[in-house]
Amino acid sequence: MVGILKDLIMAANSGTAIIVEGKKDEAALRSLGTKGKIHCIHNRGYRLFEFAEQIAPYKRVILLTDFDHQGEKTLKELRNYLEKRCKVDVTFWNRMKLLFRRLTKDIESLDSVISRLQLESFMPRDD
Repeated sequence: MVGILKDLIMAANSGTAIIVEGKKDEAALRSLGTKGKIHCIHNRGYRLFEFAEQIAPYKRVILLTDFDHQGEKTLKELRNYLEKRCKVDVTFWNRMKLLFRRLTKDIESLDSVISRLQLESFMPRDD
């Protein structure tokens, strides 16, 4: 598995909350081995600032929205709401966006992208 995903799973499993956009994003992270707290923005019925108030008690959160325009906008807005309340980590988002930019634009596809990459690494090449 890609090192950054191992680091993300380790952070989540040690108590850092991960914030994603929806249930499919959560399901993808769970299938990759994440056992920690994952909160979905769009499944709570709150406006973004209300969602931020619910998340604020955490000491540290990892924002992991989709890599498209809307995901980036959501990340920036939520970061602004949370920065004064807790430590907001967007390093995983930045690194993953660069790493996976040609493979996917959303978090919900990460598990299938990783599976495909692992499979391709074992397939012989026709050189």
